[in-house]
Amino acid sequence: TFATKVTQLRKELQKTDMRIRDKNRFFDRLSLLGDAIFPRRKELINQVSALFIQDVNLFIEKSFSHEANVHALFHIKDEIKALQSAAKELTLNTEAFQESRKRLSECWDSVTKLLEKERKKETEEREEFKKIRDEFTQSIETLQKKFEEKTISEKEALNQVDGLQNKLKSLSLGRHEQHALREKIFHARDLFTARERHELELKKEALHKAEEMKGKELEAIFKKVEDLFRAAEAHEADQL
Repeated sequence: TFATKVTQLRKELQKTDMRIRDKNRFFDRLSLLGDAIFPRRKELINQVSALFIQDVNLFIEKSFSHEANVHALFHIKDEIKALQSAAKELTLNTEAFQESRKRLSECWDSVTKLLEKERKKETEEREEFKKIRDEFTQSIETLQKKFEEKTISEKEALNQVDGLQNKLKSLSLGRHEQHALREKIFHARDLFTARERHELELKKEALHKAEEMKGKELEAIFKKVEDLFRAAEAHEADQL
């Protein structure tokens, strides 16, 4: 603050109209102040610069000593921006400012390349997941179509869907894709067993109707027997 004030006073004095002798006296007094302030200021700047470079080196050593995940890389980028902003706020010597700027820029480029590599990897994984998912979905839909067209039996369809389910466990897919394909398999299995359930229901219904018919027939026979007993006296023995 004192150094800034001395510099401002020096500029103000240069613009002020007064006798040369008086102006020189003021310049001499400002020079005495400068001799007291600027060496101390330079010393403090060098100390701050050394500490800042030390902090930058520690940050780089800590951040790049191991392989970082994507979340950590974004955190590192935020830290780099914070250090770059600090370098502009602090009064550093030229050497420290240039060195820190150079090293932080190199770190930024390194992190950017790593993030681009991770994004490329994620994109390739998503494309691979989509390809596997589409092929697996096509297999399920083809199996359902064959079953609906009755070109394969229910037992064969269930065997094939069991095979697809086992295959799904060995596929390298994301959690979302795994869940979506499992849902499709469960739906297919329900479809394949629905015909059997329907046939069982039809059998149960037919059995129930047969039991009802049998019951009605027995009731009719019992009624005829009862009627015969009531009219027994009106008939001859041979007729009975």
